[in-house]
Amino acid sequence: MSEVYGVCVRDWLSVALRIVSLPDFNRVHGHDYVVFVCVEGKLGINNIVMDHEDLARYLEACKNSIDYTYLNESLETDNPTAEAVASTLKKCLEVKLSETWKEYDVKLVLIAVCTPRGRCSYVRTVYEDSNRVS
Repeated sequence: MSEVYGVCVRDWLSVALRIVSLPDFNRVHGHDYVVFVCVEGKLGINNIVMDHEDLARYLEACKNSIDYTYLNESLETDNPTAEAVASTLKKCLEVKLSETWKEYDVKLVLIAVCTPRGRCSYVRTVYEDSNRVS
């Protein structure tokens, strides 16, 4: 049996949006989202998977392009759902993490975008090569 260790960070995101395809949300309104980002990997130098501060900095850099924006414009879509936010953050974080994967040997496994009331949407990555569901 092998062990998998993980590191997660959390941050806030505030946006305005309008979801055209949902009549109840087809007006401009705002959301505060709690965003969780998790990576998994093996214990490396000094018994850490990844420095939490590094992961938090990457999340901060990625969320800056959409934080305090009108999502319909910043994501260029009529339906800027929480899933679309998770997808956008995932693309950016994959680029940021690609620079450190050799240093930390981690894989991005989860990005959850949640309202303060606990309604969450997420993107989870499944890595076939390691025979584990992440």
